[in-house]
Amino acid sequence: MKRIFIFLISSIATLNISAQTKTTQSLNLDLLGLQYYYEKPLSKALTINYHGGLTGSLGYSSTTINWGDDSKYSSNDWQYSVRGIVGTDFRYYYNLASREAKGKNTRKNSANFLALDLQYITPAIISHGENKEYIALVTPYWGLKRVYKNNILLELNFGYNVGMQGGDWGGSPKIDLKVGYTF
Repeated sequence: MKRIFIFLISSIATLNISAQTKTTQSLNLDLLGLQYYYEKPLSKALTINYHGGLTGSLGYSSTTINWGDDSKYSSNDWQYSVRGIVGTDFRYYYNLASREAKGKNTRKNSANFLALDLQYITPAIISHGENKEYIALVTPYWGLKRVYKNNILLELNFGYNVGMQGGDWGGSPKIDLKVGYTF
């Protein structure tokens, strides 16, 4: 009985020591942007993630106004922009230790996480039909990150952006799919 108890205690201690976040670097491509990420551990399950690069937006607007005298106004327009972006997010990997205990992939912080992202997006470098002013965002979100043997990274995020563009405040849902390469 004493041997089993010692074995269990040493196994738990080893699990807590080995289930730690790791420093990672990656280059990620999403639908309309390319960014470099540097993730540094702050504790066993908490990291800070610095990122910067280019981001884009694309939209289509269609407006029809019907007047009482059977006349109408119609407008169709594409909008797009390319901007610089810098940011920092704090991530809490809540299931890193349990994934490792089950023998699942935890390579380069492959786990689910909760995060808070702070971003500054520069005024538009290229723009058509969009507000060209800077954007500041605060985004709480949930994410899923997996890094595979060939260093290919897949990340999926869901959250809500709250921010300011120029002097106007607003919010929007965040759905983000990233494909990248980790170094």
